[in-house]
Parts: sequence; structure tokens; C-alpha cells
Amino acid sequence: MKIVHICSVAYIDGWGYQDNLLPEYMMKAGHDVVVISSANHFPSFLKEEEKQKIINKGTEYYYEDVHIYRNRTELASSNYTFVWHGLSNVLNIEQPDVIFHHGINSSSMLCCWRYVRKHEKCRLFIDSHADHINESPNKIWNLFIRILMKSCVRIVQNQVTKFYGVTPGRCEYLADVYGAPRSKIDLYPLGFDSYSINSIKESKESLRKKYKINLDSFVVLSGGKMGEDKGTLSLIHAVNDVKKLNKDVKLLLFGRFTDSQTEKLANSNDYTYIQGWCDRRKTLELIKLSDVACWPVHHTALIEDAVGSGIPIVIRKTPNTSHLIDGNGVFVIQGSEEELCESISHIIDNYSEFETNAKTFCNKFDYRILVEKFEKDVKC
Repeated sequence: MKIVHICSVAYIDGWGYQDNLLPEYMMKAGHDVVVISSANHFPSFLKEEEKQKIINKGTEYYYEDVHIYRNRTELASSNYTFVWHGLSNVLNIEQPDVIFHHGINSSSMLCCWRYVRKHEKCRLFIDSHADHINESPNKIWNLFIRILMKSCVRIVQNQVTKFYGVTPGRCEYLADVYGAPRSKIDLYPLGFDSYSINSIKESKESLRKKYKINLDSFVVLSGGKMGEDKGTLSLIHAVNDVKKLNKDVKLLLFGRFTDSQTEKLANSNDYTYIQGWCDRRKTLELIKLSDVACWPVHHTALIEDAVGSGIPIVIRKTPNTSHLIDGNGVFVIQGSEEELCESISHIIDNYSEFETNAKTFCNKFDYRILVEKFEKDVKC
């Protein structure tokens, strides 16, 4: 199949987001894959040198056999693009069998709708990463977006094969806020990069030697943005509480601290190993050498990496994480110090069972399996 991905939030070459991995895995499954993204609008966190590398490639190139187009966009925010130049031209050139539109977006979504109306054999899929947590705190802007996007969904819905929510909560948001018909909504979760995970051939023991971590310790991992608001402060205290139960436990943190209090506490004890911001491979190596991964408050794509690596997890139960545990870990409700201590201790005491379940459960979120699901949905 010729599959065209519309990435309204800028596609960044070589990164590990769903926008990157899903096209890559579809290409490896034998499909002809195209990505259309912005030539001039990039996330605010992207460094200037990274922007220039992309801009210098021009408006059309290949990245690992995926055909990339970059068209100029205007009036773009972090989540929405209101003017997209030349999108119809690219669709007419490529003549896709399927369009996978990433995100609910006005201009590009309507453009794809017009194309599918004229080309009845082309199927349109739209996914959504929006929920009540990541929506804009600006009430006026949020009301405007809700009204506008709900109107756009109402226009396009008859031409859409499926609306995908990447978590159960985002499926509900699609229905309740954007007005997508529930009969067309399906969970299409974020997956994990099994090719990258399997490329790490070193054993757990050799990785611990590499990073100078005790071979016999039970290692709890957490990472990304770390701070009191992320539950890291409670986690550090909780691991200390577990230690007091005569358990040889260490805490491995990687990423960036967001407040000085958390950073100071992490550096003031002898049971915490600290790594800085890590590239993709190092992140997966740290996960592989660990025994359990914990994110006490918010969802992060790192959870899917931990699930994919087959290690037990401790996470807070929310509409965005409720699908990620089935015998492979423990949910916490508040992410308090007491809950975390109890959960980690429970996994330590029953580790064999949790580890077995984690290694079985992980296959559900392999992007290879998710591509197979998409292929079946296209044929329905």
C-alpha cells in the first residue's frame, strides 16, 4: 500500500516519537510510506542546529527509505496548524491508498477529507493525542479550539474509516470533546521500538558493569523530566523507605531535574545513581539493566519503552495509563511515598511472577503488531 502520513506537529528526523516509528515500521512491513510535515514550524524545545539540519535537507528527501515532504505552514501553534501550503499538490502526486492523519487539525484534515471524497478507494484514518491534561490552560483559546475542531470533525467524519485514540482517555476525549462518532473510535496505543530494544545485545549484568551499578542490587528506574510535580521527590523517599525494610535497593534516575529540591535530595544520598539527559540507545540500556521502572504521576512515552523491554512497572492509574498493566506491574492511585514503598516492596517480594507477566505482556505494544492491526483495519 501507499500510505501517506500527515504530521501537523513537525516530524523530527530520527527521533523516537510515534510520528517517526509508525511510518518506519510500516515501511519495514513492505509498504510505500510518505510523510508530509512542516518546513518551517518546529517544537520550541528543538535546538537551532537540529532545525538547520532539517531545513538544509530541502523540501523533499528520503530518511531511511521513508519519503519526506516538507511544506510551508502558517499560523501554527504547538498543537495546531491553520494554514498548510501545497498539501493537496503532494497528495495528488503521491495518490495514496491510505492517509494516516496525526492529530485533530483543521486545515490539513479538511484537505485530506476533500481528497478522499474525490478518490473513493483511499481510506482516511485520524489519530488523536489530545486529552484534558494536555489541552491549553487558556480558557478562551481552549473554547475556540474545541468549537473549531468539533466542527471540522463533524464535516470529515463520514469519510473517516477510524478515529484512533492513543490511550483510553484520549478515545473518550475524541467522543466527548471533538464529537467523533463512538462507532468509529478505536484504541490504537503508542507502541515500543522493538528493533532498537533488540539491537542491545549486552546482558543485564554487562550493562550494570558498564554503568558501575551493583550486580546484586534491586534497581528501580525513573527518568525524563524529574521533579516534585513528576513524583520524583516521593519516589526518592520511597526507595529509602524500602531500604529500611532490609532490602538492597538502588534508584537509577536519568534526564533533567526541574527543581532544585529534588536534585539536591537525589545527590545527597548513597542509594541513587544519576545519569544526565540520554540519547535513545542509552535510555534503552538503562531500562534493560533495571528491575522495575516507576513513573508516579504522569504518563510518558518512556513507560511504553519499559513495557517493551519486559520489565515490571509502577505507574499511576489514569485514563491515559489504564491499558498498560495486566499482571506486569502495580498501579498507584496518588503516587504518594507510602503507596510507592508498598508497591515496590510487593514487586520485590513477588518478582518472578511480575517479571514473567511483563515479558509476556510486552508483545501487545510492539509496533510490528500495531502495524498488523492497522492493516486489518484498512481491509475492513
